[in-house]
Amino acid sequence: MVVNDDCSIGPFTVVNDDCSIGPFTVVNDNCSIGPFTVVNDDCSIGPFTVVNDDCSIGPFTVVNDDCSIGPFTVVNDDCRIGPFKVVNDDCSIGPFSVVNDDCSICPFTFVNDDCSIGLLRLSMIIVVLGHLRLSMMIVVSWAIYGCQ
Repeated sequence: MVVNDDCSIGPFTVVNDDCSIGPFTVVNDNCSIGPFTVVNDDCSIGPFTVVNDDCSIGPFTVVNDDCSIGPFTVVNDDCRIGPFKVVNDDCSIGPFSVVNDDCSICPFTFVNDDCSIGLLRLSMIIVVLGHLRLSMMIVVSWAIYGCQ
């Protein structure tokens, strides 16, 4: 296990053997970092987050509260993973990408560079239309895409 001097690890966090945590990285309370995982420089891992086995978290990446990063997943440089998100097994999140709102990433998914994935703020359309079922289909269909 390699944990640099300039990083911060919160209480009740489990850092497994054979992982590496880069300098200036903050791993908050009640997290779990799996074996053979690399968390690079200047990252932030939110409380109650699980980063599973053989993952790589790129420099300057923020994984917010209560997230789950599946085994063998690569989250590249300067990404943002919103709170309460699940990124499943064997995924790749491209640099400068954002995963937010009420979505999860299915296993074996590749998210291209500089993409934003998540729901658009459509609560006003839901109220105006008044057809919850129709509105939910609109929200879900718009939630899948969003590359900038």
